[in-house]
Formats: sequence, C-alpha cells, structure tokens
Amino acid sequence: DIINVNIVAVNELTRAALPSLLKNQQANLRGLIINVGSASGLLPTPLLACYGASKAYLSSFSSSLRI
Repeated sequence: DIINVNIVAVNELTRAALPSLLKNQQANLRGLIINVGSASGLLPTPLLACYGASKAYLSSFSSSLRI
C-alpha cells in the first residue's frame, strides 16, 4: 500500500498533469507539481524501510522533473 500511494499514484498524477503544464509553459503560463517528502527518505529508519525508500524515490523523482 505504501508503494501504491507514494510511488504509483505520484507517477500517474504527474503523467496526467504534465502535458497541460508543458502546454501552458509554451504560452508563458506557470504551473507547479508539489510533492511532500519526509526526513525518512534521507536517513535509514528502523521498521520503516519501505516508507523511507518510497520517500527517497519521491525526492529523486522530483529532482529529475526539476531539471
């Protein structure tokens, strides 16, 4: 469930929003995709490995979109 919420849903929502954001960018309009991370994605956390890994993915994914 954690992977479905923190990874799969983020990818699907980004895929749905990105075409209109890129079209608006060509018309000099701005838009944002905001992702909520966690400190658990930065440091290993006992008993929360899957959650931490999904937040680390979210951080990397967001950074890749920004470039």
